[in-house]
Amino acid sequence: MEDQKVRKCKITNVWKEDGRHCTGDAKARDDMCIEAFAALKTIVTNCTCDETSYPDLTCNCLADSSDPDPIQDFCIPKPMTSPYHDHHFSTNLPCKNSSEVTTEDFVFSGLKTAGNFTETGFATVPVSPANFPGLNTLGLSFVRADLKPGSINPPHYHPRATEVAHLVKGRVYSGFVDSNNKVYAKVMEEGEIMVYPKGLVHFQMNVGDVTATIVGGLNSQNPGIQKIPSVVFGSGINEELLMKAFGLSLKQIGTLKKRFDPVMSNEH
Repeated sequence: MEDQKVRKCKITNVWKEDGRHCTGDAKARDDMCIEAFAALKTIVTNCTCDETSYPDLTCNCLADSSDPDPIQDFCIPKPMTSPYHDHHFSTNLPCKNSSEVTTEDFVFSGLKTAGNFTETGFATVPVSPANFPGLNTLGLSFVRADLKPGSINPPHYHPRATEVAHLVKGRVYSGFVDSNNKVYAKVMEEGEIMVYPKGLVHFQMNVGDVTATIVGGLNSQNPGIQKIPSVVFGSGINEELLMKAFGLSLKQIGTLKKRFDPVMSNEH
């Protein structure tokens, strides 16, 4: 049925993630096409037609992807122990019967205290449907981050979510880099909020004298995270390529791989 609808709308390249463009005729504005987009888990965010340049009313539509909308008020997933289930993305689990759901399913107390600090003075408490079932199907996740004086949250990004960070305590140098390599950064004071747009590299460093606490909210229950140092030096990318890309010697690359490659770091 979905394929038939797409053909009737004469839409090509409809299913493109992360804001790619699609094209189709003027019928892209009708209900059938909007339904086809929805069926493919996309959202039509913009559609304009240039009637002068395109007499046949060819449209340029911007499609974007996101977590699927819930189809009921909430879905508290039933506990599952299957090794094939991804506990970070619980939408494929059956829901509890509403008679079994309690207020406690919608309350999480795990952000009251900091997580376990690493040797570098950084601690996190991630919150997703895996440890807070009440978030399931709501398109949300959270994280508490604590940084001791001088410690950092290294440059990283979330491929599937925008993040809003609230500085609860301390002073933190915080920012992100856009696709033109422009840095937007400042020293945040207690109580301030900063937003990191979806897919852009961002970072934090405690520049105060006390442990800083940040609570972040993300608009996906499975936002993903890729830390730049680990992605580059801990993923097994060819050493010769890294040497040429960064102008480093083989010895220097080896030192970095020992630090960021989980396998090599465990061997030393």
